[in-house]
Amino acid sequence: MAKATAYCTCEKCGKEFTKITYKQNSREARSWEAWAEANITECDDCQAARIQAARDEENKKSAEQAKMLHLPVLEGSPKQVAWAETIRVNAMDTLRESFARKREDAEGEDNEDLIKELLDEQQTFLWNVIGTLTSAAWWIDNRCSDSARMWTRKIAGKDEKAWNELQKAAKARIEGKVSPEASQADESVTEAEPETPVQPEAMPENQTHDGAAVIEITASKAVVARYEKNDDFRAVVKDAGFSWQYSTWRCIPDEKTGDAENVAADLGNRLLKAGFAVIFPSQEIMEKSVTGDFEPITKNWISVVGANKHFIITHVADDNMYKEAKRIPGSKWDRFSQGLLVPASSWAEIQDFARENEFKLTQGAQELLAQMGKASVVVNVADPASGSAKQFLNENGIIPDLMDEA
Repeated sequence: MAKATAYCTCEKCGKEFTKITYKQNSREARSWEAWAEANITECDDCQAARIQAARDEENKKSAEQAKMLHLPVLEGSPKQVAWAETIRVNAMDTLRESFARKREDAEGEDNEDLIKELLDEQQTFLWNVIGTLTSAAWWIDNRCSDSARMWTRKIAGKDEKAWNELQKAAKARIEGKVSPEASQADESVTEAEPETPVQPEAMPENQTHDGAAVIEITASKAVVARYEKNDDFRAVVKDAGFSWQYSTWRCIPDEKTGDAENVAADLGNRLLKAGFAVIFPSQEIMEKSVTGDFEPITKNWISVVGANKHFIITHVADDNMYKEAKRIPGSKWDRFSQGLLVPASSWAEIQDFARENEFKLTQGAQELLAQMGKASVVVNVADPASGSAKQFLNENGIIPDLMDEA
């Protein structure tokens, strides 16, 4: 092991400070020192102050939101209450998003109205319990990140008997919604419903995994991928930009991925190449995935951040590419966004870097490039005229000695 010591200077307060770590060998240690001295520009005190200021601002907003929602005042020390307010508001936001997604998933179901009614009852139950939880310490002790399932368990657990009865009644109502007698319609009176189309399946020649991975597109246009627990499957979907949400691998399409159909085709292509059979949402998507008729999803993007309009280069994983990007004037590593920040004034270099390294530009980055390009003009600079000559030109239009004689 080799000790690495970086001597840094805080951009905010001017304080000099050191950062120490350990690397496998001296070469890695020297490399880290050079990187740290160039990129770590905030001392521990300023970082702590900045984080606390952001936390205070978040707590203030949470307190204001709690008043708007008419939530009961929490009990505890001022610091406990401020922190617990944020935890409580975030918990309610997490639960609200979870219920909204469940309502979307219920769309198109035979018993859609009943499911949505039951979800409303469950959400109302949890909201009522939240109204009784006035101890700031309880919220702090039971904080559980952004897991809707854990929050439901902890909050409903405060009145577990009533919650279990509500769940039991909901199950009975769903099971009783469509009786066996109702499903056997009189064929002479009622037309038979069309059969649900079978989702197409593609199997690679070199299939190495049993069964088939399933790709679906939800009503809200999220792309969902399912397969039994498998490390190879997990690696493929994560590399494709999927994350584990609501007990499934899920991707929300955006500007960088293209629409849901493109995401599904891209993932299907990756899974087939990895030796998985794949069940697709439609025949069209399967054909695009197999033939490569889709826009491949990449992590190499240049976008725009901040009020001062900086470019940000993300996913600069290759050392040579990182060094090339660092040569762009004004570029600086940002550990929060995990990318290189580049000032708008270096727009020409950004354009060259994107072209040479096959990086894509978001709409915002394209607009900023166009804006900076229009503001820049090529000119021929003339030598300044002398003061007397300039005066003659301004007053007479032409120097007298150069006038033609009458």
